[in-house]
Amino acid sequence: MDRLHIAKGSRIVDVGFGSNKELLTLSSIVGETGLVFGIEHSETLVKKAEREINVANVRLSVGDAVRLPLPEDSANIILFKGALHEVKDVQALLEAKRVCNNGGKIVIVDFSQFPVTWLKMSNLKWRLGHPWRILGSPPDLHAGFERKQIQSHLEKTGLREELYEHNLGQGRFYGHPVTMFLATSTVQK
Repeated sequence: MDRLHIAKGSRIVDVGFGSNKELLTLSSIVGETGLVFGIEHSETLVKKAEREINVANVRLSVGDAVRLPLPEDSANIILFKGALHEVKDVQALLEAKRVCNNGGKIVIVDFSQFPVTWLKMSNLKWRLGHPWRILGSPPDLHAGFERKQIQSHLEKTGLREELYEHNLGQGRFYGHPVTMFLATSTVQK
């Protein structure tokens, strides 16, 4: 979080928040004058977070990365932490740009490219673990990203890569260690 230089009073949208701990960390960083909007597609995770998070500057909502339940220009930081590989990336970035105000930042922390066979196996396990999912969409759409892919996705949405850090740390994808990256872009409207 230190690399993001988040100021007190910031309005942050955490797309696919997943972890309550990170929402609470963001809440303390933005302070009483800031707001953190946690958006998650899982109603179960949102309800769990509502029970566990009791701070005034966090708002939680069930939502989709390509249809954020927020008005235009309502935030100055849109954060995708391990979420972009699960969605239609260009559509999600267009939606983030809509919600982010002029001069605000879109921040992506996600997996660097990994073998597509890992993706296929994880999606197969997801389906076989729950037979009613056979016809559903798998949770992960991309086998991570190469830097060129992120640059291309940003350009398609009228954004430009401002910062890129490879080897940000190690993540895990279904038991496999995967390198993480950080990419940011400033929104110009």
